[in-house]
Amino acid sequence: MIWLALDVGTVRIGLAKSDPTGALASPIGFIDGRDVDHAVSKIRRMAEEIKAESILIGVPLSDGGVIGEMAAKVLDFVDKVRARIDLPVVLEDESYTSADGHQALGESGHKRKSHKKKIDAAAAAIMLQRFLDRGQPQDQSIFSRG
Repeated sequence: MIWLALDVGTVRIGLAKSDPTGALASPIGFIDGRDVDHAVSKIRRMAEEIKAESILIGVPLSDGGVIGEMAAKVLDFVDKVRARIDLPVVLEDESYTSADGHQALGESGHKRKSHKKKIDAAAAAIMLQRFLDRGQPQDQSIFSRG
């Protein structure tokens, strides 16, 4: 199963995909997230291009799993994705993936200045890889709304 993972930020949305076996996640870039309708259209095209069968969207929960301001914005974005893209959407707690992405990019020799645009895709890949490593079925996630 091919997954498309999204790390939704206020400016950019990081993208990652899994390999066809659903075992390995790879960063594939980012899109501008400031125009939500345009971003959802680009996500739909990307899902079609990579032949994604499901979408994993990271929700930044606060300590203790509390839904804060940014998580609420992401959940509104999730509703738009679900309304316009006919694929299963699974939610995942993506807390601390950006910090882990910064660390991974630094360890790989990337200059700090070049991190900004790469960090979102790296965070999406880290979140997706953690999800895949748990062997999570497609219709479940560790996060539930409501």
